[in-house]
Amino acid sequence: LRPAAAATRVLVESDAAAGVETVDGGQVRAPIVVNALSARQAFLDCVGPALLDVGFQSAVAEERPRYASAQVRLALDGAPGDERTRANMSRRLVYAPSKEELADAYGAARRGGVGSPLILEAVFPSMFDRHAAPERGQVVSLLAHPVALLEEPPAEFRAAVERAVRETFERIAPGAGRRIVSADVRLPADLAKPLGAPVCAFAGAASVLPAWSRARALTGASGVAGYFFCGPEAQIGAGLSGAAGRRAAEAAVRHHRKKLRS
Repeated sequence: LRPAAAATRVLVESDAAAGVETVDGGQVRAPIVVNALSARQAFLDCVGPALLDVGFQSAVAEERPRYASAQVRLALDGAPGDERTRANMSRRLVYAPSKEELADAYGAARRGGVGSPLILEAVFPSMFDRHAAPERGQVVSLLAHPVALLEEPPAEFRAAVERAVRETFERIAPGAGRRIVSADVRLPADLAKPLGAPVCAFAGAASVLPAWSRARALTGASGVAGYFFCGPEAQIGAGLSGAAGRRAAEAAVRHHRKKLRS
């Protein structure tokens, strides 16, 4: 285990992994290499285009829309005035815009911005735990989608997310906007930083079938024996998960056993 030895290149000999070259010019020889960087880094940078099939390079270079969800918590100085909302505060409330509004929201996210209204899920934790909010107050936790997935979101973007969430929440709970006293916006960059995780790990899930097809291609078709990939693109769905790493480890074990039998 060499925690301070960053690998910069995968050594490939006779179409098989032979180890890695470290940033200081040294080498670590190994018949199995597992890479958890992004697909571009793992294949185009660490292996190099010259050793990859053209079709595989296209799969690596394919850019997926960078959508994400924002977590927002609003503090209210009392229950919303709308009777229908008050009657359902112990439930999970979901708001879905019209098809046209949703198309506009995804278009804005694709361009790196925020549309309004958004898809919004709302839960009132203070309905289940009175200590979650001041006396006579309420706290609502919201999940808003889609917003652009940014590595370093500027203050203007954060403000735009809060504004869009406030506007959409008003559709769930008419009149509740007047009761909002504070808002806390958590974007993927905020969630990734304390975990030391890449922001792309919090990308919104693509359709399952295309995501599965691409993940399968990236994890099994590089043409370099003994080289296994478990980066963000190998993850199907959103959020952090060890599934991609486990699949890579299992594939590496199968590869090793097959070599022992041959």
